[in-house]
Amino acid sequence: MVETAAAIEAENEMDASEYILPDSDTRCLTEEDVTGLSEEEIRIALNEIYARHGRMFQDKSLQAYFNSCSWYTPSIAPEDFKESMLNEVEIANR
Repeated sequence: MVETAAAIEAENEMDASEYILPDSDTRCLTEEDVTGLSEEEIRIALNEIYARHGRMFQDKSLQAYFNSCSWYTPSIAPEDFKESMLNEVEIANR
């Protein structure tokens, strides 16, 4: 099935709405980007960086949160995750 550009854009927008900081893997964040976020939102945003790569979480509340995200595919145990899996932007935003 061929997806139209509009369908792909709508899907990307839906996925973006499931992120606290949707572009933290492609753009260095500023103080302004995180101003106004609660401590819990910051905690989730930080872990989004890892979750994008499929890292699983020992913290049950984080695991449950990311399990509810359509984009999340758990595939890497916490002890098997390597910091080298992150790109330069993700490292800077950590």
